[in-house]
Amino acid sequence: MIELKPLIPGLLGSGLAAVMGPKRGWLDRFIGFLVGASIATFCTLPVLEYFRLAHETYAGGVGFVLGFFGMSIADAGLRVFHDVKWAGILDLIKSRTGG
Repeated sequence: MIELKPLIPGLLGSGLAAVMGPKRGWLDRFIGFLVGASIATFCTLPVLEYFRLAHETYAGGVGFVLGFFGMSIADAGLRVFHDVKWAGILDLIKSRTGG
């Protein structure tokens, strides 16, 4: 079940990172926003448990931080995705499989 306490601050943190981040296309910003919000939503409670923090007290702040930095993780992944020479990898696979 998705809880709103980390979701809403996660959306805000991820949205702030999308606006403040480096210049990139709207699709990359949107994907990063969704990834950041997802990280905040699904990782806030495990982080609170790991650090033994009171759920009600810190959920919003931790969700915001995870959303903000989750957007950075998404940016790094998108950068790698855009920089990889996919045609070269496919040619290498083809040559190894004989296809």
